Amino acid sequence: MSAASADARALQRASLADELEAECDRLRHERELLETHLARVSPPAEAGASAEDASRSASDSAAAARASKPGGKKKARGSRSGAEAGSSDPPPRELSARERLDLANRELEILERDADASRHAGEAHLDELRARLENANQRVSDAKVAAFEFERDVAVGALDPRTNKVRAERFVAHVDRAARHRAAAAEQFRLKCASLTAANKKLEQKARAKEATGGALSAIDFERLKIEHASSLERLEDRARDAADAKQSLSRASLALAEVRARLADHGATSAWLHDEMATKKTMIDSFDVVMAQVREEHFVARKRNKDLHTAGSSSEFPLVAEYVAAKNQAVDAETRAREWEKKLEAVEAQIERAARGTGRGALRGGGRS
Repeated sequence: MSAASADARALQRASLADELEAECDRLRHERELLETHLARVSPPAEAGASAEDASRSASDSAAAARASKPGGKKKARGSRSGAEAGSSDPPPRELSARERLDLANRELEILERDADASRHAGEAHLDELRARLENANQRVSDAKVAAFEFERDVAVGALDPRTNKVRAERFVAHVDRAARHRAAAAEQFRLKCASLTAANKKLEQKARAKEATGGALSAIDFERLKIEHASSLERLEDRARDAADAKQSLSRASLALAEVRARLADHGATSAWLHDEMATKKTMIDSFDVVMAQVREEHFVARKRNKDLHTAGSSSEFPLVAEYVAAKNQAVDAETRAREWEKKLEAVEAQIERAARGTGRGALRGGGRS
């Protein structure tokens, strides 16, 4: 039983420690929130003031705020020593739940306002970044179009096929055309800026006139202006989209034209190659006709000779073909045997010559010995 009671007491102490730790965390969070609120609504305390003085000031401000509006969020905690207990400072008191709720609501409203301001600032920054990105994309698109036109008009179209160099007049024409295009774009931007400046001046004059006459904008006029401004923005966005679509269509048409020109150049090269091949084939056909005429003439001559030979072979003055073949075979056999006998005779003569040379060398050796 003693072990079980010891375990129970240990568990109770552990749960009590957890509760105390959670309460300390809650009080620390409340203290941080209270310090943040005091730093926002009251001037900072002096450097030598202690944490207990700050807590008492928070309690006093919460009590004063409660007179006009239920306020307060955090309990002001402070421990005073025995010597300070008898001083004239009022003892610290704990904030009620109503006061803590009021302080929490105030801080929540301030945080919501800060969050809204941060969100609006972020949206404005994001809109600015989007505008810069759109401007950068437009510049990149213009640069691609300019590079394509330069390659089409100068790098490829202005090359002299004889010298393989760029023609100066083509390059000058391209530069003039680009300069005119930039001048036209600059004039358009200038006119647009002038119109916007005039509209801005008119609006400023109108606002000054209303301020001078004391006729400030009413809520209805302000809503009407907001509606007109929104409609104007929508029209500007529609025009910007139409302009972007037109530019995209122009770029697609330019690319399609370039592809068609490239295919036309390929087809032209193929047509020239086919013309060359046709000329070569025609030359070969002409030479083949000449060769065929020669072959036909030779065939005619050979046919006539064959006919003459058949006629001569069928006459009784010449031997038969079989007899001629047999005589030819006998002559070939006789020639073969003659060549064989000649080879044998040469071999015998070589043996006789070797034997004679051997006999001479033997006689010479015998004379030396004697």
